[in-house]
Amino acid sequence: MPTFLESLSDVTVSALQPVSPLLVRLWAYPAFSVPLALGVDAGIRTQRCGGRLLGARTHQQAGPQVAWHEGGSGPAVLLLNGFTADGDTWPQAWVTELERTHRVIRVDNRGTGESGSSPRPYRLADMADDAYDVVRACGEESVVVFGLSMGGMIAQELAVRHPEVVKRLVLAASIPPVPAWVASEYGVGLAAKITMGRRRRDPAAEPAAEVGRALMAFAAPGFTVSEDELRRLGTQVLSNPTTPVAAISQARAINGWWNPSRLASITAPTTVVHGLADRVVPIANARRLAQYIPDVELVEVAGCGHMVPWEAPEVLLHAIAGEA
Repeated sequence: MPTFLESLSDVTVSALQPVSPLLVRLWAYPAFSVPLALGVDAGIRTQRCGGRLLGARTHQQAGPQVAWHEGGSGPAVLLLNGFTADGDTWPQAWVTELERTHRVIRVDNRGTGESGSSPRPYRLADMADDAYDVVRACGEESVVVFGLSMGGMIAQELAVRHPEVVKRLVLAASIPPVPAWVASEYGVGLAAKITMGRRRRDPAAEPAAEVGRALMAFAAPGFTVSEDELRRLGTQVLSNPTTPVAAISQARAINGWWNPSRLASITAPTTVVHGLADRVVPIANARRLAQYIPDVELVEVAGCGHMVPWEAPEVLLHAIAGEA
């Protein structure tokens, strides 16, 4: 039987280009194979969001339940993570530093973490509305919003749909809506190089540090973190993997996100941070964002790849504080 990426058609590869960076997370899930490649509706698990996260609350509404993590005190900052990543997949030291001066709210996007029971289909607009609901449930009038990769797309949509809650917008390694985004020459091919040799073995047998190391392959060449950080990151992925069906749903939401001209309505001061060595989301995307968003500052970081919070934490701390 062909492996997942051997089964991908050219059309599917093209469709997954914007969301390929964190395909690595999915080796931890045993069912990850041909259904994801073919976009098959393989069903979705249903579960209650139990609010098991330390310092977290569960927001229940008529729609899906959305979980988030909270910590720190001070002006609020909302963190929105990338494709298939939940609110726990951030560098711990960076979050701890941010919590010294801010109330940090980290959302589990639909389909990830404790928000894994979200109904389908959904749009990025729905994920932006979830973020809005979390802000309001936390009792905040407005927050600084930081979005990484797909989280940056959700952040843009939040600023368009609910400008009153966005005090400042910080986007890292992100893209504008179709048709303005610029595809990478690496994309799924880079994910294939990293994952396919390992997928033939039992994912549960993979050491946590190896999983973390595979994710860090999306950083700039030569970038490293400590074994402890690799182990922590890998353990998080292995302990609560995003399902293939959830990944399909997020991919569909991303590829259905259109009309970059809407970004002209963003009123929040915006900082776009992008690594010049990002092989997954080319720097041209950041430059296009800077063309579409009115009040914007572009920060290009030399020697930085796609894993910006790990590679350039101080740059992001300054941008969130409005000091970029």
